[in-house]
Amino acid sequence: HDTGLERLREDLTEGIDRLREVGADVVLVDLQFVRRWDEHPRHKAYLSLIRSVAQEEGAGLFRRYEVMKQLVKRNALSALQSAGVEGAPPPNPARC
Repeated sequence: HDTGLERLREDLTEGIDRLREVGADVVLVDLQFVRRWDEHPRHKAYLSLIRSVAQEEGAGLFRRYEVMKQLVKRNALSALQSAGVEGAPPPNPARC
């Protein structure tokens, strides 16, 4: 039993319910991609949980993790950082 995952599921479900009570549309955003995150043994469980809650609850899902991972693969985040995009990591001088 992973109480952290169970608690996250409960919190997400409760949050979705509360937002819908006031008439809000709900879109969940999954994890931000960080290279070291792939090495974390539980990152896939968290990604899977967020995706399954979105599906079960009929909420939208923005797959930030996959989008950012593809941007990193294409070295596109350096261009975003240069453009001043908030949250983009600083350019890697070795790649410039």
